[in-house]
Amino acid sequence: MAEIKVESGPQRKTPPRRESSPKMTSNVPATTQQMREEAANGFFQMAGLGCIMFGQYADAGAISMHGPNISRVAAEMAKTNELIAKGLDSLLTVGPYAELIGVLLPFAMQLMANHKILPAEKLSGANVVSPDMLESTVKTQMAVQAMQQMQMQKAAEEELRLMQEEMMASQNGSNSSE
Repeated sequence: MAEIKVESGPQRKTPPRRESSPKMTSNVPATTQQMREEAANGFFQMAGLGCIMFGQYADAGAISMHGPNISRVAAEMAKTNELIAKGLDSLLTVGPYAELIGVLLPFAMQLMANHKILPAEKLSGANVVSPDMLESTVKTQMAVQAMQQMQMQKAAEEELRLMQEEMMASQNGSNSSE
C-alpha cells in the first residue's frame, strides 16, 4: 500500500516573542508622578460628574470613594509600566482642556437648572444650587450695595452741609470784622 503524505501548507514563522513584563521607565520625578495622579483624579471627577448628570448617584459615589486610590496606585505603577505611563501621560496632554471643561460643566448645569431643564436638587454634588437660592442671594447683594450707596450719599450730603455751614460762618465772620 502506498503511503499518503498530507501537506499542511507552507510553514508559518512564529513572530518574535515579546517581553512579558512591561518595559521599565527611567527614574520618574515626583512631580511627574503627582501630575499623573492628578490627571487620573481629574478623569474620575469628570466621570463622576457625568454620572450625576444622568442620575447615576451610586456610581458617582463609588467613583468619588475609590477614584483617588485608583489614581494613586496607577501613578505608582506608571513608574515601572510604560503602558500605564503612556495612558496617564495622554490624560496630561488634555489636562488644560479637561480643566476648562471641568469648570464650564457645572456652570452649564447651573444654567440648565435655572431654566428647569435639569433638576437642581439632583445636581448639588456638582455645585449646582436652587435657582431660588441664587435669585435671593443676588437680590440680597443688590440690596446691600444699594444700602451702602445710600449711606455713602447721606454721609456725603452731611459732609457737604457741614462744609457749607462752615463756609457761611467763615464768610459771616470775615464780613463782621470789616
